[in-house]
This record gives sequence, C-alpha cells and structure tokens, in this order.
Amino acid sequence: MRALLPHLALVSTLGCGSAAYTYSGYWASNHFPIEDNWVWEYTNEGEDFLLRAETTNREASGATEIVTIDYSNRETGNLLYSIKWSSDKTDGVQIHGYYVAEPFSGSDDDGGDDEDTGSTVDVTIGEWVLFNPPVALADRQAEAGDTLSTSTGGATYDAFFEAYEDCPNLYATDWRCMKVTITSDDDGAAPFEGTWHWAAEYGTSLFQPAGNDFPWKLVGEPRWTEAN
Repeated sequence: MRALLPHLALVSTLGCGSAAYTYSGYWASNHFPIEDNWVWEYTNEGEDFLLRAETTNREASGATEIVTIDYSNRETGNLLYSIKWSSDKTDGVQIHGYYVAEPFSGSDDDGGDDEDTGSTVDVTIGEWVLFNPPVALADRQAEAGDTLSTSTGGATYDAFFEAYEDCPNLYATDWRCMKVTITSDDDGAAPFEGTWHWAAEYGTSLFQPAGNDFPWKLVGEPRWTEAN
C-alpha cells in the first residue's frame, strides 16, 4: 500500500533566515487524484449492487483539466449519474457539472417530499447541469474547519472540511481522510451532495450521498483499465 501523505507545513525564508510566510494544511488535490482509466468500486449495506466509479472524458477549460467520472450499477452496467470534477494544486477540488440518468437514493424526480428531510427535491433527469463558476469543495491547501460557499446554477452550495480522521473501508482499515460535507439550498438535488472521505493518493474511501442511510465503501484497490 502506498504511504498516505502527511499533514503539510511549509515555511519559506528570505535573506538571513527570517520567515517570509508560514502556512499549513492538506493539499486537497493529493486527496482527490484523478488518473486516466481509473476504476473504483463500492458497496453499500442498504443496496444490492456494487457501485462502479470510472474516469471517462477529459476536457480543458483554460488551464483547468476537467474529468468526468461515471457512477454505474456494476451488475447491470446502467449509468446512474456522472460528475465533472477538477483537482489540481491551483484551484483545489471543484465540480463543474453533473448528469443524472435515473433517480438516486434520497432523490425524488417528481418533486415529491423526501422522506429523510421532509423537503421537496426536484432532480433534473437526463440532461447536464453545468456550473459557471464551478462548485468549490476544497481550496488548494485546506485546513479542517474551512467552509467554502458557491452560488451557481440557481443554487448555493456549502462545502465544509469537517475533520481529518480515520476512514476505514473494505480494502484498507488504516486510512486517514479529509472529511468534506456538501450541502445546498436545493436540499440534495445534486448527486454529489452528502459526506465524502478522501484519502491521500487513493481518492474516495467512502461517501454517503444526502438521503442515504449508509455510506458507499471502497471494496478493493483502485485499478486501471485499458483505454477504449
């Protein structure tokens, strides 16, 4: 297993040793790496299938590389939803859009009442929802306790870096992760809303979408597949 990256502290000096600046935190992009043809698979005790997350399309937006990750039912091959991510040491971790192919747990595509929250959730099905500006989830270097707020696409999204904590899954029991919780005034309409745990070098160890009773947990080492 590759060693996880530690909490980073950086001091830069000028002249005869006086400190020019000091800062500390976690490099967010190291905790959300996006590799070519990378596949993760997750299990959820409340579902009867494995969730397959796979990198697909790459595109450029200025100096930013945006990567689409498709989330599918591994048993049937049906696409559930897709999310456009970027992760780099300039802008940190961001979401540029999402696509929902069919309703996911906790959502109601008819705009009915959500049983968990009592709120009305209207999910856009079958078309991309794109963000300009993108939804910011974590700055390039983040500290536990940081909160980012983004108003875009008719909603306001809040991302809270709650803690750096243990995040065991079915592949590894000794990982530590950035715990980031994403909420919005749309009450769970987007599939990325919920709580994410990101491990250095590996990415998502587990995540619990808004409205789900249980988290999706990684079941094996992320692996590469042959390019199509």
